[in-house]
Amino acid sequence: MSAVTEELQADMQASSARAGLSAAIIDGLTSSTCTGPDVWKTVGESGVRVCVLAGERQDPVQTTREQGKTLKETGPAKNQTENKAFLVREAMHAWSLSHPALFAEGIDAWIARREMPVGYEEI
Repeated sequence: MSAVTEELQADMQASSARAGLSAAIIDGLTSSTCTGPDVWKTVGESGVRVCVLAGERQDPVQTTREQGKTLKETGPAKNQTENKAFLVREAMHAWSLSHPALFAEGIDAWIARREMPVGYEEI
């Protein structure tokens, strides 16, 4: 079962519709099966710039690495896309709660298209 609430999912769908992502993609990303390569291939092909993150201690790092690779390979520029995957060492799944400043710095850097802060390791 997904940890995404219906309200959050609806908000994501509304925001994503403005960015060009379909509700089907958002449903796939928020389901418990969002690790499937077809979902990430579709996201990569959408042209929307994507960052995926993994906390080293609890998240599936290899899966996140594969998601990042798929996003890069299917992006509009094929291997030159800005889609990226990052690992945060020693972090749990909900590391945004235990390291809020680092999480916020990363979000700010990603949105501003700056270099990610120390602590984000591209994978």
